[in-house]
Amino acid sequence: MDDIYTDEETVIEEKPPLRIRFAPFEVGGKTYDSIVVSEPTAGQLLAMGKQTEAVQQILTLISLNASIPMPAAHRLPQRVIERASEHFASFSPPSLAKAGEG
Repeated sequence: MDDIYTDEETVIEEKPPLRIRFAPFEVGGKTYDSIVVSEPTAGQLLAMGKQTEAVQQILTLISLNASIPMPAAHRLPQRVIERASEHFASFSPPSLAKAGEG
């Protein structure tokens, strides 16, 4: 595709994953004390979108993205869920309402 002429090009910079640490807990014989979240993939976003409730959506995204089972995602502290949500949101463009301000 390098031979296609264009006046415009966008380079998407890689954003490092985020490790979130928390008090350890055990699920299914495995201890969890942190998760690592990164930029969501299209497939992860599609799976998240199939859920009808907001909390279930973010738990699904965390489970898939951090590669933890859903029972472990259900045990995550609320502040961990909030921080992971903030990290995921950093990959989204600003809303149209915010883009029109200023």
